[in-house]
Amino acid sequence: SASTFIGGSADDGINFDPLEFTRGNLKRNYGDQNRGEVVVDAQNNIYVTSCTKSNDFPVSATAPQTAFAGTQDGCIFKLSANCQNLIYSTFIGGTSDDACYSLDLTSSNEVYVCGGTMSNNFPTTPGVMHPAFQGGSYDGFITHLNAAGTQFLQSSYIGTSGNDQVYILKLDKAGNVYCIGQTTGAYPVSNGVYSNPNSGQFIAKIQPDLSAHIFSTIFGNGNGAPNISPTAFLVDTCENIYVAGWGTNSSDF
Repeated sequence: SASTFIGGSADDGINFDPLEFTRGNLKRNYGDQNRGEVVVDAQNNIYVTSCTKSNDFPVSATAPQTAFAGTQDGCIFKLSANCQNLIYSTFIGGTSDDACYSLDLTSSNEVYVCGGTMSNNFPTTPGVMHPAFQGGSYDGFITHLNAAGTQFLQSSYIGTSGNDQVYILKLDKAGNVYCIGQTTGAYPVSNGVYSNPNSGQFIAKIQPDLSAHIFSTIFGNGNGAPNISPTAFLVDTCENIYVAGWGTNSSDF
């Protein structure tokens, strides 16, 4: 077993404000301040995604983003199994608030990460679904990082003209990207899928290169606003999708 600190001179690992009942910026649900994820690969190397307000957060010299960009950035880092070596680390964000919430690994240890951003200059790449900010006060995003931690292979905003965030993502055996998030806009609904019109939660399956939806849908009670805070998300070997969450007090959910 092992343990280590990682951080800088400001707040690390806390999204916006530690006060539990204070909403604002990217913190929209109770508990959002604590979102982030840890996964391990076959060699037990440790991958972490979270957020930081430290401009001196430790990052790699070869990181795709070596400089702190805004009031709060996302961060992605990889530690050795014994926590003694920081194998790579990078900021990810623009000039406003950004936060990473979830990550998953490909079979070759490339990283996909998702979260929320208030930055209209979040680092995106050409050829993706949404290289430009989509509108509202904040958008979701998904970013694909190479195995060496030196390049954002693809990076896209995920959202609508309303407010959107992506809270959890998972990959299937083919590398397709599944995600769940909240929206106050008109997230696209594919033909022939189950959906609850005018609802505030979305599920999407996206091409590995983030160029297009394979399908997407919305669910909820149809009141035009988010009803639940997503807490767990799973794609099984048959590509069935499972979602857990909390927050609704509506009998017609």
